[in-house]
Amino acid sequence: MRVARSALAWIAVAVCGCSGASAVSEVARADPQAVRHALEAALRRLDANDPLRLRYNPAPCDCPPFELLTEEGWVRAELSGDADRLAVWTAHVAHLAGSGPLRSEVRGKVERELLRTVQGAYAVRIDVKEPLTPPLPAPPAEAPPADEPAPSGDEPAQPGEPAPPADTKPGAAPMP
Repeated sequence: MRVARSALAWIAVAVCGCSGASAVSEVARADPQAVRHALEAALRRLDANDPLRLRYNPAPCDCPPFELLTEEGWVRAELSGDADRLAVWTAHVAHLAGSGPLRSEVRGKVERELLRTVQGAYAVRIDVKEPLTPPLPAPPAEAPPADEPAPSGDEPAQPGEPAPPADTKPGAAPMP
């Protein structure tokens, strides 16, 4: 009976943790430690060598927009790591997701200390080493600086390659 109640509490909080639903609050208040223990056990069973499966699924509260998939279900996840790289990747994921959830994968490590969202649901922190899917967007092509003239057809194609004679027209043979 205790295992069934624990599983029910975990499922209710994982599914509706940020919704503010009163049923979730009642179950969590009944045995909040059962929820915590179920989550801690699920986190221990994650394989450190496997990619972590995430879902970009923003909530209507101040909860982290990502969720981590465990064998027990989804749990809110705060991402940490290279801030600039994560900002670019998160913006890319948000753009691809549009208005619906989007699944992704990262290599990283789940910290064992549990966090609490503003609504009281449990969350985890993931130290992201490398975003896998979707891949990081390619950096934009660099344009030449504004004070540097754009290349013309008269310049060598490769550095160190001699320029054609000045009296040669493009496509014409050199004069003898």
